[in-house]
Amino acid sequence: MEAVRSEDTKAKIKASMAETHARRKSQICRVFELKVSIRHNPKAVFEKLSQCFKEAKWVINDMLSLSKDNPDNSMFEYKYTEHRDVVHYDKDKNPVTSSITLPSVLHRATVAQKKTDIINLAKSKKKGIKVGALKFKSEVNCIPIITGFTKILDASHVTIPGFRKLKVNGLHQIEFEEYEIADAKLIRKASGYYVKLTIMLPKEPRNRTRKSVGLDFGIRNTITTSDNKTYDCKVQETEYLKYLSKMLNRHKKEKDSKRRWNCRKQLAREHEHVANIRKDICNKIYHDLVSNYDVIYIQDEQIKNWQQTWFGKQVQHSCMGALKQRIKMLVKADRAFVLSKWLPTTKMCPVCGAVNTIGLDERTYHCDCGYTKPRDWHSACNVLLFGTTKRAECVEHASAEVASSMPPSSSGVAQVAPSKRKPEAHRF
Repeated sequence: MEAVRSEDTKAKIKASMAETHARRKSQICRVFELKVSIRHNPKAVFEKLSQCFKEAKWVINDMLSLSKDNPDNSMFEYKYTEHRDVVHYDKDKNPVTSSITLPSVLHRATVAQKKTDIINLAKSKKKGIKVGALKFKSEVNCIPIITGFTKILDASHVTIPGFRKLKVNGLHQIEFEEYEIADAKLIRKASGYYVKLTIMLPKEPRNRTRKSVGLDFGIRNTITTSDNKTYDCKVQETEYLKYLSKMLNRHKKEKDSKRRWNCRKQLAREHEHVANIRKDICNKIYHDLVSNYDVIYIQDEQIKNWQQTWFGKQVQHSCMGALKQRIKMLVKADRAFVLSKWLPTTKMCPVCGAVNTIGLDERTYHCDCGYTKPRDWHSACNVLLFGTTKRAECVEHASAEVASSMPPSSSGVAQVAPSKRKPEAHRF
């Protein structure tokens, strides 16, 4: 039976959470991936890691099966201490009962994570988002670790539940005097096992550049700035990736063959390698933009629709979508501004205001007034022009609303508060 917490314990937990919340306001979040070394860890470590992910799948499927077989039995009543023996199925779909040897911390975190997923689905459903039910897992590639159970021992070893001294690569990235491990996860990828750490660092004052930039997304020059700087974020498929795809297609009839299984693993590793290159390019472009500019203006381009046209491969092999999502996350911090996709940033002349039709094959913009500029650079400059104008209107409108809602002073004049732009005012 679950122990009931006393009032003193509840008060201590509440005070600790409030203290942590206050401390997080003066910290920033950084995420690091540490790869478990293949050469310097014994084979038994990798066998145990594989077993952990296998048993985590069994636990999740056991929770789902119990709730579906007995609708009155809620998943929130599932206790990991009472379900040490679970029923799973082998490759021939025969039921097998096995005992869970997963470390208790990982076991408890897996159960808690699945309960959190249920809560998040309920919240999304209340917002009107169409959601479905949780499905049975064919594999699990992420196991959460409860906060406080991960420690860095030295320059090359960490300790996690069930693994007292794990040799990892990548700890040289954490060269900070003060840091706090807020969260940790055990990850399985095609290239191996990883420990992902979320570290909180103290905030440092940022030097403002007093500069703004407009971005234009395209196919030829994927990203062009209003300063006439271009970024190429396309990563083409490697020849080895194409070769592995052909080999896998040749062995598609050999479903249980070892050659097909090895080819699938090699193909997954190569896909991960290409994705890592694309992610690295995205990180570098994002860092360059955030470091050099205070405000970034973009247009809400429907990049997903571009992929459904004849530009599908060019869009698929670029990181434009990931970069756009990261920039949109800066809106709440007032570091980014998103314009409507319907604004004629490519067709409008910034000199005379005329709207001229221009085809996709025309790479230079011409206007009857004599204005001429390269197409992508012209669009980026218009994004900056539209963005600064719309942003100024939003700030002015929000200031007027705040002033009208405040009570008048003793002199009969309303006291105007500092202008605050609404978070949703970037939509048009």
